[in-house]
Amino acid sequence: MNQSQTLMQYYPIGLIVICLIISVFASYIALDLPRLLLASRGKARRYWFMGGSLALGFGLWALHVIGTMAYRREGGAADYYLTALLSSLGVAILVAFACIGLSARREMSAAQMVRNGLLLGLGVCGTHAAGALALDQARIAYSPTLVCVAAVLTILVCVSMQILASRFRSPVSPLSRLVKAACSIAMGTIIAAVQYVGMIALRLSPLASVSTDEFEPNIYFWLAIGVAGWSILVLGIVMLCANFADRRIAQQVALNGSLIEAASDCIVVIDASGRIMEFNPAAERIFGHRREAAVGRFMPELLFTTLLGDSYREAIARYVRDPGDNPFGERTETTGMRADGTMFPLELTVTRIRKADPPILVAFMRDITERRRAEAALRESEERYRKLVHYSPDPVIVHLNGMILFVNSAAAVTLGAKEPEELMGRFLADFIHPDDREIAEIGLNTPPNRLSESGPAELRCYKLSGELIDLEVKSIFVKWNGRGVMQTIARDVTAKKQAAQTIRQMAYYDRLTGLPNRNLFLELVHGHLRQCAEGGAEAAVMFIDLDRFKTINDTLGHHVGDELLKAFSGVLASSMRKGDILSRIAGDEFLVLVPSTTESEASDIARTILSHANTPFMIEGHSLIVTPSIGISMFPKDSEEAEELIKYADAAMYRTKELGKNGYSFYDSNVRTISSREMQLEQGLHKALEQDEFLLHYQPRFDLHSGRMAGVEALVRWHSPEYGMVSPAEFIPLAEESGLIVPIGELILRKACEQNRRWIDAGYPPVRMAVNLSLVQFRQAHLVDRIEQVLRETGLPGELLELEITESVASQNERAVAERLQAVKARGITVSIDDFGTGYSSLSYLRQYPLDVLKIDRSFIRNLPHSSDDTAIVQAIIAMAHSLHLSVCAEGVETKEQLDFLREHGCSEVQGYYLSKPKAAEEIETILGTTIASRIESAS
Repeated sequence: MNQSQTLMQYYPIGLIVICLIISVFASYIALDLPRLLLASRGKARRYWFMGGSLALGFGLWALHVIGTMAYRREGGAADYYLTALLSSLGVAILVAFACIGLSARREMSAAQMVRNGLLLGLGVCGTHAAGALALDQARIAYSPTLVCVAAVLTILVCVSMQILASRFRSPVSPLSRLVKAACSIAMGTIIAAVQYVGMIALRLSPLASVSTDEFEPNIYFWLAIGVAGWSILVLGIVMLCANFADRRIAQQVALNGSLIEAASDCIVVIDASGRIMEFNPAAERIFGHRREAAVGRFMPELLFTTLLGDSYREAIARYVRDPGDNPFGERTETTGMRADGTMFPLELTVTRIRKADPPILVAFMRDITERRRAEAALRESEERYRKLVHYSPDPVIVHLNGMILFVNSAAAVTLGAKEPEELMGRFLADFIHPDDREIAEIGLNTPPNRLSESGPAELRCYKLSGELIDLEVKSIFVKWNGRGVMQTIARDVTAKKQAAQTIRQMAYYDRLTGLPNRNLFLELVHGHLRQCAEGGAEAAVMFIDLDRFKTINDTLGHHVGDELLKAFSGVLASSMRKGDILSRIAGDEFLVLVPSTTESEASDIARTILSHANTPFMIEGHSLIVTPSIGISMFPKDSEEAEELIKYADAAMYRTKELGKNGYSFYDSNVRTISSREMQLEQGLHKALEQDEFLLHYQPRFDLHSGRMAGVEALVRWHSPEYGMVSPAEFIPLAEESGLIVPIGELILRKACEQNRRWIDAGYPPVRMAVNLSLVQFRQAHLVDRIEQVLRETGLPGELLELEITESVASQNERAVAERLQAVKARGITVSIDDFGTGYSSLSYLRQYPLDVLKIDRSFIRNLPHSSDDTAIVQAIIAMAHSLHLSVCAEGVETKEQLDFLREHGCSEVQGYYLSKPKAAEEIETILGTTIASRIESAS
């Protein structure tokens, strides 16, 4: 035999397989033991730590012993130093103890895992070294390269095992067992391979004085088999115990988890320092913290205020030091703090888990907000019901067989007694109206078992003074001083019945005029029409609406409008015949039923109404003339139904308005067509706005001082593909009523500014663009911002824009109008009053508002210079405007005489058909820069 042989030449395959099995078992225990230690408490934790560490250390030692004891050579076997061999066992067990103790920590960083793996690897290397030194009668030679490779591989394997062990700390599942078994096989195979790499690194040469007759050559082989058997047995027992413990732990974890998850109360598990270990769904719901964010934080700081948190932190520390002293008591009511910082009442119970080492505390918490409210409500209810009878605002009377035994203060007051004692001993029948005593007897004598079935009864009762009142009473059976009596709860409903009468009055009569309203009118009409049908008579329904009533309301105020309606309703009543029915149905709309009449008689009544209405009404110093528009439908000619007759009369009234107002019209088949067109036009306005069917024409204005063209007024036109060119007089009122005037007005403003900007860019002389603003537009809160936005987007300077407002706008809230006009003026925009002289408002706004131009209405220009009244009015307006430093523009100039008169009396600007009709933008471009003289010459 060679003097130096490697040990690998003498290993039988059986021992290699046994070493592999031990490696796999030891790997499984090394991966599983930290999880078992973390899941165990008290003695079980100590048992697992001691037993598992011993088993793991014995397995590590066995790997090396099996290899060295299997060494055989010809002529005998090597001897061993048993002391050194046993010392290597101690080293292996100490290494296992240290490694398991460090791996069982709850929190481990990557650096700690690498440190533990390095310690375990060095320990394993030390175990191999100690085992090799135990060989006797052999000279050991080392291969430095292979020794280093074996040591590095051992350390890497141990570090990997630490990392894997930290990954298997979660609760056991079938998948985790399968993965853990696979990892154990892989790690065991690698450890066995590293073992034999280490053995390859050793070369042994026998000593010369070796004696080979003391032992049989294969005695150490069988000793290795014995060590292997014991190792497998010990490791197997540990694995079986671990499997059994896994099941118990899994059951306990599942039970605890289900109990904690399903608990309706907050359950927070904390360690000895107060750090949260578990936070159940109820705690998440009540406190508003997610479990992931709560676990690991200190409970006193997270769930309580700073002051309470400091106190509870000290209490937890005291409870941990002395389990017999629970500073929280059996149950503590305190104040919790939610994640959003809100406080709420909380019930807190803290208990310590027995046999838990280190100590673990469980805090049971319950939100008692609703309980506090219920307790407060109960206390309040008890107090309220205690005082109910005595202090009840409703009268309470206790009686037996009709005799009064007790009354509260409210009952005494209701029946007119100064003190309750005045009523005691008297009989209820004495206070009840004779006609209601029969009803009262039924209530008083109702058997107790049927009292709940009977509802409240209304009785007329007398007070001690003899005054008659209405009471609503309800009797119940109660115990009073140990005997069954009747308790009657009464309520004075006198005011209620009066209110019901008032409500009926309001439901059937107009509050302002006292006339029947639509509801009563319809009830009366049905009866009268039925009588007319039975007698073969005709009847007329008149629908009356006041012309321009909205203007009066807007200019003079609703209080003036109300007084005017009352005065006009008196005129209508004086025009009716006896038996006619007059009703106000809404606003300025009236309905009249004239039964048993003919068309001729209905016409006479309508003319009487028109004649009486033409008389001026003096309302708060204002002389007001209103004209009615009347529509008439006939029964049974037009319809036999009251609702249809009202609808047809309404349609006829609109026909009257279209024909010039201040008149009357009978319903015929054409009325429906006219009314239908109005509805169609209103619907068409929406489409026109969407499809941009509106276009602008421009009427020039000329400066009488310079003779030059000073500006243009933008006038909207609607060119409808369906209706053709629709007049502004027809669609503007519809737009104002529907609210579409706001988007239409903004569209007109934008188009006018864009057109003026194009003229400037084309090199034409700059002129002012005048745009009309309606009352509805002026009331818009963002009007000034919209105007500024249009100027900014179109690039038109504010100095080249003029806004025309009517007197109805100027008569609104003076402060609001002034502020809005100031904002407009601040942007350089000119402000003018259109149609001046046609309104109802005071002239005081001329000096209060920042105005620039007065536009005299065409009605005053029409008869110049032949009408002395009109010439006086125009001269007065011009003089007044000059005194207020305002320019004057005359509208509707149609003759040279009118032009000369206006120039002679100092009018600033003029516009009208004499100088130019409204034209399209392309036609305006041909006259931009012209003068009055050239326009007169072209007109002639």
